[in-house]
Amino acid sequence: MEITNIAKILFIIFTLNTIINMNSKKFVNLMRIACILPIIISLLYCSCSKNDGKEAIVDTGVTISYKNSTGADLLAPTTQNYFNPINFHIYDVVNGNKKEVYYPNFDYPQNFYIYKNDSTHLYYLKVFVETDTTLLELSKNITDTIISVIDKSNGNSIVRKVWYDGLLKWDNFNIPRQFTIIK
Repeated sequence: MEITNIAKILFIIFTLNTIINMNSKKFVNLMRIACILPIIISLLYCSCSKNDGKEAIVDTGVTISYKNSTGADLLAPTTQNYFNPINFHIYDVVNGNKKEVYYPNFDYPQNFYIYKNDSTHLYYLKVFVETDTTLLELSKNITDTIISVIDKSNGNSIVRKVWYDGLLKWDNFNIPRQFTIIK
């Protein structure tokens, strides 16, 4: 016998025993609960979403290192004239209109972060692109363009190709989506 059937039988026995041994006021309260309980269970059951086991894949990160002509890391705070992330602004371009990216409740509200790779001792900028055209303002005088092909199908968002200032920089899934820009 299944556990659910055993539970049903025990519930019926308990309910009958309770009804036999109670006065009419307790009986009325029990009936109220018996009427409300199925409604609550129905609401809880309906609020559960069906999960088919497939989660959306969002893979839109583009990792960039910047060096000057002598090979110095332009994201390292110790480098003279480095790119200070305080001055960075990311813009999405949609239908020719540029809109600054800012999501105050996100981990990375401006869709980027900078990290240092301990093995290479280089700093990297990771930008999360959402549209085909993303403008990356590194300073008041430098704005670069990232063009990307984003596969948005079946609820997924996956970057397939990346151009930086008109040059194809990445299109091979066998290597990380990462490249270096010389400024």
